[in-house]
Amino acid sequence: MNFEKNYYWDFILIGAGLWNSIIAWYLKQYNPKLNVLLLELSSSVKNHIWSFHQNDISSSQYMLIKPLITYSWPSYQVKFPKFNRKIFSGYYSICSKHLNSYLIRALGINNFLFNNKTVEIITPTSIRINNKKIINANCIIDGRGLKNSQFDGIYQIFLGQQWNLSSPHGLDIPIIMDATVNQKNDEYHFIYTLPLTPNSLMIEDTRYTKKPFLKIDMLKKSIKDYAIKNRWKLKNIEREEIGSIPIALKNEKIIKFKKIICVGLRANLLHATTGYSLPIAIQLAENIAKYSITTNQINSTVLFKLVKKFIINHQKKQRFFCMLNRLFFLSNSRCHLDIMQYFYTLPDKIIRNFYANKLSFFDKIRIFSGKPPISLFQALYAFLNL
Repeated sequence: MNFEKNYYWDFILIGAGLWNSIIAWYLKQYNPKLNVLLLELSSSVKNHIWSFHQNDISSSQYMLIKPLITYSWPSYQVKFPKFNRKIFSGYYSICSKHLNSYLIRALGINNFLFNNKTVEIITPTSIRINNKKIINANCIIDGRGLKNSQFDGIYQIFLGQQWNLSSPHGLDIPIIMDATVNQKNDEYHFIYTLPLTPNSLMIEDTRYTKKPFLKIDMLKKSIKDYAIKNRWKLKNIEREEIGSIPIALKNEKIIKFKKIICVGLRANLLHATTGYSLPIAIQLAENIAKYSITTNQINSTVLFKLVKKFIINHQKKQRFFCMLNRLFFLSNSRCHLDIMQYFYTLPDKIIRNFYANKLSFFDKIRIFSGKPPISLFQALYAFLNL
């Protein structure tokens, strides 16, 4: 590892979350000779699990990230008061622990550093770590997560717990949405479950709400109640993760980077309705990696323009989803469950395209055809409430 004053890394990636981890992986797969430094602020990377659907990425993208995939299933299911449904589309999950083991091998153990408590970005090509060393790079990418700023929208709050069970749970595919749980007037609530092994589960309580935080004890009780309802005998907890993802009701203007490349939540890069971001991270990582093999020296200005263009195009694609968010959350709260239940009666292809951010014009028309569970006046109010 070289911290000499006149030495320039090709890339310094600040924050070892999902986005920079995927970017680092892609860079080393496309161009193994690149000098890439991945800096994590905490003493270790938080234990997360990220998922995506088979149709979210291309076959070539799938092959490149295949080693990183920890769990896979041929289909998944959803549950509502009126019906259960199986969706015949592959579903995959990447666990941070598994991902990190591959990153260390790809980058080298000395190029994946932890416990960098303070990182100050001085210029697009230089940083100061721990108030001491100044490190130079041809390009710096900031992936430190969401900035603390005022947000006008709602939140997807979740608590996930990975449990070992004393007997087999009997699930062979994920339940990505079980909305048969109790619903409150001011939120939409469901349980998300991944069968990791015959005797272990990831159980996640998820709520769309106007509150940025919820009582953790309430979410924990909800998970235990759900396990009891399904006769799962919880033995001991392996890990836990909690999150709060902003869900926009309006399509925000392009974020001002001040010439620093930002990715992930810091750049508002996520599916505006579902909160999924792994497929989008893969798309941007591929663009950055392809650029890296077209030049002898990485240019931060060129890359900044590339990333900014990607974000603008992404935000344009999110306009329809932001409108759906308004339809969903600004309509009568008693309709939330009915709306989601209606959506999952649509053809498999539309559901796949919805998650993959690939809705055609006819898909969008189909979503509003039939008998949607909101009135024309409610829809008009939500549409015009910009």
